[in-house]
Amino acid sequence: MAKIAFTGGGTGGHIYPNLAIIEDFHQQYPEHEIFYLGHPDKLEAQILENPEAKDFQDQAYNSYIQFIGVESSPPPSFKQMIFQPWTLFSWLKAHKKATEKAFRALQNLDVSLVYSTGAYVSVPFLSASSKLKIPYIVHNLDAYVGLANKLFALSAKYFCYSYEIKSWLPKKNHLVATGNPISRKFSDRLKKQKSNKGQLNILITGGSQGAKAINEAIGEILQELCALPINIIHVTGKNNFVDFKKQFAHFEDFKNYQLLDYSFSMPELCSWADIAICRSGAMTIAEMIASEVVCIFIPLANSAHDHQNANAAAIAKENAAISLKQDDADLGKKIISKLKAFCEDPALLGQYKEKLSMIKQANARQKIIDLIVKSIENS
Repeated sequence: MAKIAFTGGGTGGHIYPNLAIIEDFHQQYPEHEIFYLGHPDKLEAQILENPEAKDFQDQAYNSYIQFIGVESSPPPSFKQMIFQPWTLFSWLKAHKKATEKAFRALQNLDVSLVYSTGAYVSVPFLSASSKLKIPYIVHNLDAYVGLANKLFALSAKYFCYSYEIKSWLPKKNHLVATGNPISRKFSDRLKKQKSNKGQLNILITGGSQGAKAINEAIGEILQELCALPINIIHVTGKNNFVDFKKQFAHFEDFKNYQLLDYSFSMPELCSWADIAICRSGAMTIAEMIASEVVCIFIPLANSAHDHQNANAAAIAKENAAISLKQDDADLGKKIISKLKAFCEDPALLGQYKEKLSMIKQANARQKIIDLIVKSIENS
């Protein structure tokens, strides 16, 4: 029996890929113990300590995953280190304390392998793993390689990725193109549907919290948008729904336009959609690619390290998607222009989908599980 620990947290983008792997791993190898290493006050703790948070088999995560929390904090920015140098010393002191706690936890648990999706919460655990000579796998989810992943990339057993990796990684033999894993809850519910009466189905979403900039851009072009021969489902996000309804009350005039605040049926919506207008977080892209949805990305302008722009650019570079700038004064006009092109040339969608199929990484979950098992057997 092996003991496998997963780490990465702070946001769902780091947590849910881990859970997607854990679910399948537990089903295939129930004899192994599973731990989740994170921050006790962040989202990962809220999910993994909640008995209502369940996997695709309707089994509570906390029934087979033991959560281990260690407090940690992100390092100061370069600007802070220059103008407030004491912040670096304070962080180094806190990091040392966190690493010592992580060291004791991993040593007492006798962990066999650590799998990390990055973020600062993973740093103490990977630092401790290095000291204890516990092998670990690092998975970089975005086109941009985050600081935590950079620090541990070269000494990782494997470095998994979805996008082209920069040439600064000289140890090429441990790089593995796995793609980003999506949950069984999502993939099992995908069932591609045909567009109604030859019209294109357009899904507009800014994620669970919504995207005010996307909503406003859509609202301003709503009449022209709904004049196109398309069907539209627009998920505003709960935080933006009431304001959107007030500001753009004329949405009720359009029969081919449906407004939602939130949806628990995103797999079904993605199955329905031909084209999505959306953000470009790593997991959004993974789900859209799995759903064979061509995207018009509008990356979040202030995402950490501008990773959403990097993600969108990586897909657009392959002519598998379109990327537009959120702060473009003509954003609405460009959305209309791109959609008109798809409506006027039915073959265009097929061309994008063909390119999309070429970059699709099949069954990322199983590829990663196989690497975990291989690492255990060789350790």
